[in-house]
Amino acid sequence: MALFTLVATTRAFAGEALVGIGYEKVILDSRPTIDLEVRSSPVWQPSPFGIEIPTRWGGAFQINSDNDLWAGLGVTGETALPAEFRAEVAFFVGAYSQGDGTDLGGTFPMIRTKLGVSRAVSGPWRVGASVSHKSNAGTDSRNPGSESFLLQVYRAF
Repeated sequence: MALFTLVATTRAFAGEALVGIGYEKVILDSRPTIDLEVRSSPVWQPSPFGIEIPTRWGGAFQINSDNDLWAGLGVTGETALPAEFRAEVAFFVGAYSQGDGTDLGGTFPMIRTKLGVSRAVSGPWRVGASVSHKSNAGTDSRNPGSESFLLQVYRAF
């Protein structure tokens, strides 16, 4: 709860911060997880096929109930949808530290890709859901990967 309060009340050096809670699944094992992400203001806005895609730098941190940790840096893109919805995609390169959970086949690089959708709810606030995949991208002989399913709260600064 203190973390949510921090995100809700602190002025960040970024354009947006979000907190996600959900489950992480590796093969047949799932565990609760929390995800924190900070994004810059848009730094680039390509418009392929006339669709604006504001692109941001980001940093993220994820920990699950087995104390497995992942942290990374990357880029996010988003596009507006009708009725104040927004589609999002992200690509992060990070490091993984195995706690009491699953061996994901290495520590670095650990790639995370993410797809999500969110909706504006009030002023700077949004709510959304996402699915992400973490993997060492075949840099190790063992590469089970993991998926996370999250409900998220966003705060723009």
